[in-house]
Amino acid sequence: MRILCDAVPFGFGPAGKLLTILGKLPTSWDITLLASGTTKLLAERSQITGTIECDSTSRADLRRVKSNIENADLFLTVMNPVSARYAQEVGSRLAMVDSLFWMWHSAQDTCVTADMYFIQRFPDWERNLNRLRPVSPHPVGAIVGPHEPVERKEELLVHLGGLQNSIARADQIDTYCNVISRILAQALGHHRFDRIRVVGNPDPLKKAFHHCGVNRLEVTLLDHSDVARTLASSQLLLTSPGLTTTYEAFASGTPVAFLPPQNYSQLLISSVLRDIVPSPDWVDIGSLHDLLAGVPEVAGVKRVLDFHSALSAKLDDLDLHETYASLVANADARASAAHSQQDFIARIGAHGADEIVSEISRRS
Repeated sequence: MRILCDAVPFGFGPAGKLLTILGKLPTSWDITLLASGTTKLLAERSQITGTIECDSTSRADLRRVKSNIENADLFLTVMNPVSARYAQEVGSRLAMVDSLFWMWHSAQDTCVTADMYFIQRFPDWERNLNRLRPVSPHPVGAIVGPHEPVERKEELLVHLGGLQNSIARADQIDTYCNVISRILAQALGHHRFDRIRVVGNPDPLKKAFHHCGVNRLEVTLLDHSDVARTLASSQLLLTSPGLTTTYEAFASGTPVAFLPPQNYSQLLISSVLRDIVPSPDWVDIGSLHDLLAGVPEVAGVKRVLDFHSALSAKLDDLDLHETYASLVANADARASAAHSQQDFIARIGAHGADEIVSEISRRS
């Protein structure tokens, strides 16, 4: 079985899901990864072999590897409609993995004609079935890796993902990182953790955190398996509201609190999960209520990027750090949050990768 695969390079989330799925595939299968940007960065750090450098969001670059796509038995993509449609055009069988099916504004945001369309469950995902009408929908649980219990260390994990997308400019990413460093400088001024790890794309992070004044803090980039291990052994996760790391934390029993969203999907995720994930009300703070009704992703992302600048200007007057400081100081509050979050993932299931691999194997 020859599988060619990719993940849209929009932060680390799609690549993280893809690496989890690839780790479940039979070792006898021939797996090749098209990768660029954050997908390439995470694949390299995770020592993934069989990689072809290709910007799979560019049809011109996809044409360069047309023969690889045509010769594959299956093209597997995580949330990249550009590569999905191109694979179909050249006659490749297509499997699409989509964790944001619930939020798409129209069928143009994805590729509903995939031979296998895997929908990661999230509240109200079913409401888009009749509107988007995927040809072969397969709802699956959370796409997370193994989550065996491990000994907890006196450590805090801050996860900010790849911090890259095709819409955000470098200065907008820097603004976001600066906001995060200022929030944490207030929230963690008197922390008692042995170590704090800030994980993500190190270039913008190191610049932002250089003078934040939090002791025992390190900025680093970890491979996918190291992130999972560090997450499982940490006392608390502070993260931008992406689904991949959030679901990983839920499954491992590590309590989660949400930092400001990086993009539109994260704004919606933080709003939907506010009852179980402690977080300031970013929608209310940014007067972004109209976005909850649904808008095209590009428009939503631009609004959230503008929100970062506005948030930076008034951050000192908002006392946002109190949400995080209370979890840092109170083990009972952390345990209560973790309990609610584990109940949530128990309801949606935590074996999405196994379900995807099982269906692909059955159809191979």
